[in-house]
Amino acid sequence: MTNHEPDPDIIDDGSKYLHSWDLVADGKYCEGTYTIKAVGQKGAMKDHAGKPIPGTPLAFEETYKVFVLNVTNTRSIVNMFKTKSRSQWVGRKVTFYVTILAKCMGKENHPAVRVRVPAEILKANDMSPRAKANLGRDATGCAEIKDLT
Repeated sequence: MTNHEPDPDIIDDGSKYLHSWDLVADGKYCEGTYTIKAVGQKGAMKDHAGKPIPGTPLAFEETYKVFVLNVTNTRSIVNMFKTKSRSQWVGRKVTFYVTILAKCMGKENHPAVRVRVPAEILKANDMSPRAKANLGRDATGCAEIKDLT
């Protein structure tokens, strides 16, 4: 197994959160497109110890799982939808994909879920100049997107 393949030992453990291992098909990372159903308050979700999880939770039409946005993904969504008003995100589609971070949270080659506009609704004239400049790059604009398969 290379560092760019999903860990076969990680299975869906019934978590209510969307993780990188939820974006696996045929043993490879894939994309998932979801319609935002609701946007929660920042810090509203709690971890297993009852501590608030920093970030904004998103609920979706297509799954019971919630995705908690970190700063990078929040900035990407604001840039994509051209609004900080979270109520205006409801009903919009987002595509999640997995990128491999060289080092994150003390781990090397760590899979991270990132967000982008779904390909079928991507129109260059609907994007901000900054988003246009980052086409073909990961959400942070720091590295070229690579095929993980």
